[in-house]
Amino acid sequence: MREIVLPSSDSRAVFVGKTGCGKTTLAERICANFEEVFVLDSKGELDWRGYQIFTKLSDVVKARGHVIWQPNPHEQNVETYEQYFKWLYDRRNTVSYVDEVFAICKNSQSIPFWFKAILTRGRSRNVASFNSTQEPVQIPRSILAQAEFYFVFKMKMGFDREKIEGITGIPRENLEKLQMHEFFYADDSDYFSRKLKLRI
Repeated sequence: MREIVLPSSDSRAVFVGKTGCGKTTLAERICANFEEVFVLDSKGELDWRGYQIFTKLSDVVKARGHVIWQPNPHEQNVETYEQYFKWLYDRRNTVSYVDEVFAICKNSQSIPFWFKAILTRGRSRNVASFNSTQEPVQIPRSILAQAEFYFVFKMKMGFDREKIEGITGIPRENLEKLQMHEFFYADDSDYFSRKLKLRI
């Protein structure tokens, strides 16, 4: 029987599912395994235990450990996000988690240059890229294509399930049957055929 392997410090992982399904809770638990974790929370809703929360990028770049950046309205723009991702890229030895990619990448063709650099070249710098989304169809292809690990929760739209089936091989009829807090695990070699249940 296959074993589930958790992401490492240079991995790419995607957490997919609708609001309230459990994807962010699972992301928090996985991120807890690393010493240096920087979370981009553009919605300003996360309150993870043990994390420092900052609203200014100038404070974020001086911090260490477990950090959540909830950018103020003046910093929610492409230029500031580019500064943030370049800083992470140059920083090395860091886990980057973006909570809801669609807030940063406004369409499937738009991705900040340094965000993509982390995805495509960050492994050599030991920079992990963990990302979550409610709508996989709407986000840049490179985020899904570069991932080695997929945690797939309940999705609302059929075309999102179809997209994930095409990438992971998880049959869409199985995805349709998921209940809240249930998920499938897949990696870049295959998917785990038995659905899993997140303990809340």
